[in-house]
Amino acid sequence: VVSFLQAEGLQRIFIKPTTTCQAMLQESKTDIQNWARQGFWGVEMEASTLFAVSNYFKVPTIALLLVVDNLIKSQLVTDKEYWQDKNHRDWLRVKQYEVLLHLLFNFLQ
Repeated sequence: VVSFLQAEGLQRIFIKPTTTCQAMLQESKTDIQNWARQGFWGVEMEASTLFAVSNYFKVPTIALLLVVDNLIKSQLVTDKEYWQDKNHRDWLRVKQYEVLLHLLFNFLQ
């Protein structure tokens, strides 16, 4: 998967642990610091549910997460700077969809 992503022009790829928070922007600074100390590289809202259900039904699963803000640096989706990089994030999102479709169709063959 990583080599395919790189061939598609996605060069900053990390395979790192993430944690889940059920509500967007509800993490406290203490939560963020504790998660960082525990080695988590990201906070997401959906992947844990996806993996739990797929594990229950024994379905292979992958999650490609797109980083949109930086909680450690307090750079949030509500900041002006976030919107200045919107075109690049949109391009990354399209690439993500292309990769996921490619993986899905190859898996189904």
